[in-house]
Amino acid sequence: MARKFTPNTTNEKQIASSIIVDKAKAEQIVVQNEEQNSEQSVSVQIGAFVDDVTSMAKAELHYYRTRLAYSQSMAKRIGIFALVSVVTFFAGSAALIFGLLLICAQYLGPIFATIIVTGTFLIVAVFAGLMARKTAKKLSFRENDSNG
Repeated sequence: MARKFTPNTTNEKQIASSIIVDKAKAEQIVVQNEEQNSEQSVSVQIGAFVDDVTSMAKAELHYYRTRLAYSQSMAKRIGIFALVSVVTFFAGSAALIFGLLLICAQYLGPIFATIIVTGTFLIVAVFAGLMARKTAKKLSFRENDSNG
């Protein structure tokens, strides 16, 4: 159960009376604002509404411009990291191929090693390309005719 507050000290009594006075002042201000609002003409109220909507639209526009700038900066950073990743991947792949050629050349000879390493990588590339094409054929965005 909630206990009712009863002021005991002089300080508490002063605070309680100031709260009551502040509440009364707040009620007077609300009544005055309601009277002023009812006295305003419809055109003034519509003008205030249009001003509010205009400021809200400006704020929304600023918000979306800020989001766009942030997205652009992130896309630029992502692009740079992706480019570095792709370049280092291809450099690593070239090093792998060159290393395999050197190793195979010791056992099979340079011409046969080149044929084996190149053929193996071409077979892997063709297989990956066929898998990509097969997967791309599965990609479709069909629209429902029942929606229109």
